Amino acid sequence: MIQDITKEEKLKKFLTERSLPEISVDIIDLILKGISVFYTVDILPFVDSLKSLKENYVPTLAQNRQIDFSIGLFMRMNELEAKIDQDYIKKEEFQTYLSKCLENIKHELCAEKRLAFQNALINIATGKMPNNFEKDYFLNQLISLTDLHFQILTYYHNPIKYI
Repeated sequence: MIQDITKEEKLKKFLTERSLPEISVDIIDLILKGISVFYTVDILPFVDSLKSLKENYVPTLAQNRQIDFSIGLFMRMNELEAKIDQDYIKKEEFQTYLSKCLENIKHELCAEKRLAFQNALINIATGKMPNNFEKDYFLNQLISLTDLHFQILTYYHNPIKYI
């Protein structure tokens, strides 16, 4: 228990040292709630992306979607820690993809599409996609899919649900 408190204090110190005082206490608390269980995946790309949310005005619901997305992604990446390339997620390239996904999900109401963006980022974070063309192509195709596309895919995945 004492070790968890120390980790939280370290994380708060890390967030303030990264010159993030403009991020509201609510956002830091959300981050800490989401991260309090796991500390193995590097947090740096997520903190920088959340910082950028505060620099650009985003309506509250959209901002909450982005925060939930980031915390959910962080949790899933932590579960797959052995497959995640820790060095790659520290690179600017991964942060660019993370920012692109955050920008596209902020007004996305379809939960399946937000999950698909998380899956895409996890696949990118493994560092096994050979070139940027494939990463960009896949993300651009994902961006172009509509809610109807995901409803059709969900129907094909589980037709009994719709009968």
